Amino acid sequence: MENTTEKIIAQNLIDLRKHKNLKQAELSEAIGYSDKTISRWENGTSTPDISTLIKLAKFYNVTLEDLVSENVIGKYDENSKQKNQEEINIYSVLSLAVVTAWLIAVLVYVGLIMIKQIYFWQIFISAIPVSCIIIYRKTRKNFNLKWLNLLLLTLTTSSLLAFFYFTYIKYNFWQLFILFIPMEGINVISALFPKRYPKAKK
Repeated sequence: MENTTEKIIAQNLIDLRKHKNLKQAELSEAIGYSDKTISRWENGTSTPDISTLIKLAKFYNVTLEDLVSENVIGKYDENSKQKNQEEINIYSVLSLAVVTAWLIAVLVYVGLIMIKQIYFWQIFISAIPVSCIIIYRKTRKNFNLKWLNLLLLTLTTSSLLAFFYFTYIKYNFWQLFILFIPMEGINVISALFPKRYPKAKK
């Protein structure tokens, strides 16, 4: 007999749960449904409604279409490989950009020594906020971890103030660090309470 959509969904739910090495009780706790309900889904006596299917698809990191189609495990593995490759690409770009920032700092430092006999070591401090901004822009777009965003913004602010202070250290302008308080307040608001823009209507 040809598989019906209900049977396909039931088999996919079994395959996905086993693929994640989860027991029905563990899945029950994770998604907020009783293990009896999950058992009924998997033996085909009942089928999750559309909102529950969407929730299950997000939990298993598959699309709703995958969940109601055959061979979901093959698609799951394909999606996982694609996601892993995307993360590798992100980290590669980040690493290259950060290394480039520090390489420029080294070249400027060496160049000033060779040309003008100036030992401008403060240039290495300036590479810290540049690196943090590069990482922040990428991680906010792809991961958006609030604690990491706040850490990167704090490092950017403090290293920028340190750069200007040590660059003009002969003036002992320690009052510059008072600016850290309002700037950190802005960082906290930006990282923990990001402004959400409404999606453009198509």
